[in-house]
Order: sequence, then C-alpha cells, then structure tokens
Amino acid sequence: MAQVYFKDKFIEETEAKVSIADRSFRFGDGVFETLLIHNKNIFDFNTHYQRLSDGLKAYYIDIDVSNLEKLCKELINLNQLVTGYIRIIISRGKNGPGSIGYLPKNCKPYMIIQSFEKELPKFSILKLWLSPYRSHQSLSSKVNSSANYVLSMLEADHNSCHNALILDTKGNICETGSGNIYWFKDSKLYTPEPGLAFVPGTVQKKILKLFDGEIVQGKFKLEDIKSAEEVFMSNIGTLIAGVESISSQEELIYENPSNNFSKMLKLREKLMSLLS
Repeated sequence: MAQVYFKDKFIEETEAKVSIADRSFRFGDGVFETLLIHNKNIFDFNTHYQRLSDGLKAYYIDIDVSNLEKLCKELINLNQLVTGYIRIIISRGKNGPGSIGYLPKNCKPYMIIQSFEKELPKFSILKLWLSPYRSHQSLSSKVNSSANYVLSMLEADHNSCHNALILDTKGNICETGSGNIYWFKDSKLYTPEPGLAFVPGTVQKKILKLFDGEIVQGKFKLEDIKSAEEVFMSNIGTLIAGVESISSQEELIYENPSNNFSKMLKLREKLMSLLS
C-alpha cells in the first residue's frame, strides 16, 4: 500500500482523512507544488521550494517546510518511486471553535505529500480554446483555489480542445489552463511579462535560461499571436508541448498547418537533457 506524508507522519494513503471543516476543502485556502521525479531524483527542487515558500508568505500561512526535501526523498524510498510525480499540498487547516467564515481564526496549517508513478511526458501537440473566463490576479505560487482553471479546461474540453488560452480583463495574453504560453516570431521568443495575471512557472524559468536568442516579454493581445511561427506551452506535466491551433467561438485565431515545431523541439531537447 502506498504511503503518504500526512500531518507530520507517514501513513498508508487510505488512512489519510481530511476534515469537512478544513479550509482548503471549503475555500481552497492553501498552496501546492508538483515535482517531477526521474531515476529517483527530484527535478529542480530548489525552484519549486522557492515558489512554495513565496506562496506561503503571500498567503500568511505559517508552517515550517525546511525539511521538505528530506521528506520527499523519504517518500520516494518508501514507495519505491523511480519515475513519476510528487504532489505537495499545504492547507491552512481548519478554523478554531466558533469561526466558520473566510477570516482564518486559530488555524493549524499542515502538509500532505503524495507520490504517484507516471512515465516521463512524451511530446504532444495541442489545440487551445480561448477561455471566456479571465485571469485577474498575479499569483506567486500554485494555489488550491483553481476554479478559473477548472472552468477554462472544461470549456476547452466541451469544444474538443486539449487546453485553454486565458486572457486578463484587459485582453492581455496571460497563460494556458495549466501552464505558461510562448511563441516564436522572427527568431525571437515571446512570452507574457512578469506581473501579469499568471503563475510564474518552474519550467518557464528553465526555458528562459536555455533559450540562446532574444526574448521579448511584454503585454500582448490576440493579434500578436496570430502571425506566430510556432506556439507552445510548458508545465511540469508536459514539460513543453506544441500548439497546433487556437480557436474561439468567433474565429480560428492561430493555426500551424505544417506542424512545424523545429525551434520549440530544440528547446525541448535541451530541457530533457537536464533530466539525464
């Protein structure tokens, strides 16, 4: 039986129980990270740890995570995980007696660490749907409250697409339903600038370091991506995935009819080499 780390100890996964009064369950009040494991090694732990720490600080969640790497490695050994993922979830906990509202009262935060086996992501080509739901907040980390992403992904699925393209309230391109967005034009790499309403990605950070050409970060509208040579997205689940089209109810916004992803594939090769 698989083990999980739950409230300061390792237990069997089936024994882990979350209270119905838990604030993460009720309000999405918490943060999370997903780590890629390959050959029993954690990929890019320090970047994930920093983003998690930034999220805890931003949301005023007071919990000691200084031993997180040690706990993750122990779970990898307990579950004999070779290749797959680790999910870290931190909840603010539940409110103290007499408090059921949004304002936290006398909470005791806790951490869950779970692992699961999965092969390294293979290269995939995706269709994106323009989400009718807009991003409105710049986030420092992954948060358990993800309604906007859930609705965007459902909308994409209902329209026979794999993922969603999300704009902010001013029409700026921000992110996809599960990762960061990029495109090539005239040999330059374009991506939304920091401070817009998206989560800074750990894979995104690697990509911006690995690319040896000019990078343009800015505020871009849909018109800017229409003439892109290649479009792609990144996250820890796909690493880098190509985008063959972006559609909306009104129009086909972007299409890569030749399925030419040569520039993006070079980046992906560099990224994959970091795993070996």
